[in-house]
Formats: sequence, C-alpha cells, structure tokens
Amino acid sequence: MFERLAHPIVAAPIGSVGSVDLTAAVCRAGAMGSLAMTWTGPEAAAARVRAVRLRTRAPFIANFVLHFEPVALDAV
Repeated sequence: MFERLAHPIVAAPIGSVGSVDLTAAVCRAGAMGSLAMTWTGPEAAAARVRAVRLRTRAPFIANFVLHFEPVALDAV
C-alpha cells in the first residue's frame, strides 16, 4: 500500500479537523489521508468512508482510538 504513495507523509487524524474533504485532498496530493472516527457511530463511519471513496481511490486511514482501562500494578 505505501508504495502507492508519491510522498512519505501521513496526515494526522485529529478530531474534527480530519474531514472527508481534507482526507481526500491529502490522498489526491500523493500522501496518506486520515479520518478521525473515534466518536463516530457505525453508520456515520461507513458513510464517511464511502464519501472519501467517491473522491479518490487512493489508500487512506480510518482511525479509531480504542480505550482500555489500565491494568492495576502491584506496588513495589
């Protein structure tokens, strides 16, 4: 996938800044675009992916942050 990039750049998926339009524009410029979708529901996430696909066939990142509770460590 990375060999398809003209530029070794990945746009960070930062909250509301990582829009469909920005993701597609970064991809069209030859870098890797990213959609920030941590707080996006399944239907909206699928719609955003489809919207990017309508604008470009280039690879892009659909970023979901998964939250896990930290493991409790015994005191030393």
